[in-house]
Amino acid sequence: FVPITPTNMVDKSARTWNGTLDLSAVTDVDFDANSTASIPTDAKAIAIYVQGFWSAAGSSAWCSVHDIDASEVMRMYGQANNIPITMFAIVRVSAAAGEFRLKFGGTTNYMQDCLCRVIGYYI
Repeated sequence: FVPITPTNMVDKSARTWNGTLDLSAVTDVDFDANSTASIPTDAKAIAIYVQGFWSAAGSSAWCSVHDIDASEVMRMYGQANNIPITMFAIVRVSAAAGEFRLKFGGTTNYMQDCLCRVIGYYI
């Protein structure tokens, strides 16, 4: 494991994940850790944390992390109204770009103030 200075991710739509987004419905967000967080191309996986809160509690509001094979690594749910929830995950990434994906779901409950940071990588 090689730790790095925590780095806010930027998705392919050029939105910076620094606590300013509200995501509704089902949304896929792809990240490129190599260019955003200076992860070397020989990295096999990265360590990330994701934090945010939901406008209402319920199992219909969720955020999941997916690796390069689209396999779900971890999922968190809105457990209580307006209470921040954090998940930590180790995610396999593509060698070419360090890509991984977040998926968000919710019918009426929106994830708010979402933050996604890379904190290290594995060779």
